[in-house]
Amino acid sequence: GIVARGEARAYPIAALRRAGSIQEVVGGVNVLVVFDERANRVRAFEVPGGVTLARDEEGGLAQAGGEGRLDPGGRVVAGEARPLAPIPVERLWWLGWSEFHPGTGVFRPTISA
Repeated sequence: GIVARGEARAYPIAALRRAGSIQEVVGGVNVLVVFDERANRVRAFEVPGGVTLARDEEGGLAQAGGEGRLDPGGRVVAGEARPLAPIPVERLWWLGWSEFHPGTGVFRPTISA
């Protein structure tokens, strides 16, 4: 999970694996949470307003519209993208997380019919 401006949010690993990346607003901050399958690692970043990013086929991050590409650590590798500020991630079992962060919102993927 992550905490952004005092708001805690948990991301089930199964949902992250399916999505690859999740971009949403937490605590008023536009965040991107990414599951790196190769490294079995979760990373989170603060994303500048108006920018949409998603995992690309090479494991990096691609900016919508093709303006730039970033590596899994949020560093620019091509184009006009800006580097991303990391947000600390705590990877814990729910019981442990909920003890430290009561009232946490849990990401629930929308299911299309």
